[in-house]
Amino acid sequence: MGISKKFTLPVAAALLTVSSLGLAGCSSEPSYCDEVSATQTSFDALVSTDILAEGTDVLTQRYEDFSTQVATLLDSARAEFSDQSAAVEDSVQQVGAVVDEAANLNLGAVAQQAGPALEGLKTSTQALLDAVGNEC
Repeated sequence: MGISKKFTLPVAAALLTVSSLGLAGCSSEPSYCDEVSATQTSFDALVSTDILAEGTDVLTQRYEDFSTQVATLLDSARAEFSDQSAAVEDSVQQVGAVVDEAANLNLGAVAQQAGPALEGLKTSTQALLDAVGNEC
């Protein structure tokens, strides 16, 4: 005695539904992979800021954009990339201190102080982005 169509159609539909639900819940990439591109974009904008030409308002806005974006990346990547995350957090704080002080300084002084802080940020952020990118 064979299996009836009445039985196989509902079973096949149920199996298809279960398998597609399992695939939708499964991701081949960690959640931090979604943040890499946006973080890279905001990072590039920040480190390319010409403080003397664009001023401290542009620096402040780009810093805020980057710090928000990198915080999102760090929230999802910190456990796996703890060393790189800690270095980026330290560098973000250093740049933040310069940005906070910018209102009290002339543009030349801001540019002079921001240079080393942005270089440190560039080094630490690139190391994080490279490490994360290797996993994505």
